[in-house]
Amino acid sequence: MFPLVLLVAAFTLSFSTTKAQTSDVTCSSGYDWARNSGWQTPCMVAAILEAVAACNPRGYTIHPLSPGNRYSGPTADPSTQNACICSTVMYELVSACGACQGASWIGWDAWSANCPSNLITISYYSQYIPDNTAIPAWAFYNPRFSGGSYDPVVARQIAGKFIYLLIVGLRPTWEVELISSNLDMQIILGRSGMSARHWSRT
Repeated sequence: MFPLVLLVAAFTLSFSTTKAQTSDVTCSSGYDWARNSGWQTPCMVAAILEAVAACNPRGYTIHPLSPGNRYSGPTADPSTQNACICSTVMYELVSACGACQGASWIGWDAWSANCPSNLITISYYSQYIPDNTAIPAWAFYNPRFSGGSYDPVVARQIAGKFIYLLIVGLRPTWEVELISSNLDMQIILGRSGMSARHWSRT
């Protein structure tokens, strides 16, 4: 049993809207641990999060990688830069999406190289979270704790030891802090972008 600390403050009801979000990626069964509580792959979760109105109002699709390719972060084109893709949460999810196809991934510094500093968020997702998805706890891991890169071993450890928060479309001002006595880290969930209606073990 891992200690769970909930820091809760008042919140206001505010629902998000998203356009079409899809992913036609097939993840290997060896990456089933990376699915969320709704059995969505990290590719689908990333597509849903990137399609929120504030980031990609026309929708967003994540396609399978061609052999030898990797997913990359935003380019120098400002239209590719937003608060969704410049989050470590998105980086972790998309890196896992590549890994579940047997591909490699780039480091966080390379991913965020074209992100303006005011758009970068570490270990939390700053936008409204749609009510049709849940972000798995491992996606909130700070890649700087693993040499600046997604680490599938650490991610799988987190997936096996922490809960999933089932997300609803609320924007509160509260935090959930999960602290593991066995892993030398703490993961901060929330910070103005999340609400949990209930939770369950993975």
